[in-house]
Amino acid sequence: MYLRFNAVAVCDGAAIQSWSCGKECAATLSSFDNGSQILIGPTGEYNVHGYVTRLNAASCLVVIAGTSFYNWRNIRADLEFWLTSWPSGGAGSTSARCPAAWCRGCKVMKGFAAAYEEIRPEIFAAVRQLACPSLVFSGHSLGGAIATQAALEALLKPGCSCPCHFVAAEQCIESHAGLWTYGMPRVGNEAFANVFVATARALQQLPPMWRVARDFDLIPQVPPRWLGYCHIPWAVRYLKGDSEWIICREELEDPECTYPGGTMADHHNYFGITGTDENAASIECVSLLSLQRKHEQRQS
Repeated sequence: MYLRFNAVAVCDGAAIQSWSCGKECAATLSSFDNGSQILIGPTGEYNVHGYVTRLNAASCLVVIAGTSFYNWRNIRADLEFWLTSWPSGGAGSTSARCPAAWCRGCKVMKGFAAAYEEIRPEIFAAVRQLACPSLVFSGHSLGGAIATQAALEALLKPGCSCPCHFVAAEQCIESHAGLWTYGMPRVGNEAFANVFVATARALQQLPPMWRVARDFDLIPQVPPRWLGYCHIPWAVRYLKGDSEWIICREELEDPECTYPGGTMADHHNYFGITGTDENAASIECVSLLSLQRKHEQRQS
């Protein structure tokens, strides 16, 4: 179900706001509180965007769109591949508010960390506006990397483990933060992965996340392990056109969900849903005018 919401994230903002984005919106219409959706982004430096909506009275969904290959700002986030301390960022960022001790030794890819810091205030402002007691984060590709950082921060909400968290001390309430990603790259180092798992387990949230990969999708294999990156469990790898699957549970890098090389041909079309690729989206989702503008931006 969450993958279909990810397909909606690539649509034009007006189509998301009115939930009139053709097949992408029709498939999810009965699965959420239509009219509650709040657009977030696009941000200035990395052009990250998505939306937050209420699934039901007890839960909200945060969806971050994946990389647009027409958008050099998105691509820049994918290419800044060196590790940086996490939480990270400048004035007003997580690191400016929270000591790094709660995620000791954690590092995240520079582009992902900076892109998250940029959209972070909008994510949690929307969460507060909708008064969400429970959260599900989801993202495809780059969106998954950003959703992962937001989910870890949200997991710290019970008891406000970080006293300078996005909520005031008097707002500390028990909450749940689920995470579903598709075609997600490695986000951070082993310390980051371990803190994510330990935090989820401490809150009795198992599995810590569901990371879905398809066949030989290239993106889940980058950045490479030899640069210090490490995936978070649990993972599901679908094979043979999604008809078979392997569940990789406990290990940070289970050999059954790790494979050499890969192809971009498997990065979209998860479960036959092609809408995460804006070129395959319906005309109601991404208008011809929007596509024309994207082409022009790429060429400029």
